[in-house]
Amino acid sequence: AEYPMFVSSRPYVAVTLPYNMDSASYLVDLELVSYSGAAQQIGQLQVADKTTTGFNIKLNGTADNVVINWTARKLTL
Repeated sequence: AEYPMFVSSRPYVAVTLPYNMDSASYLVDLELVSYSGAAQQIGQLQVADKTTTGFNIKLNGTADNVVINWTARKLTL
């Protein structure tokens, strides 16, 4: 198989939160559930572009069929 040497942008998925947050200063935990390919193909998962209504999950690896569980949390004391 041929793999791209360079990509113009990292693959990502846009997540819409089921409820709006009061600010974008919440935390997101990511759990890698499964993927296709070798372990070194996963790279890193990153949460980016957080807003009160959602965020993006970006992947800098080359694995396919990536499945992720996520949890958004904001603690107010």
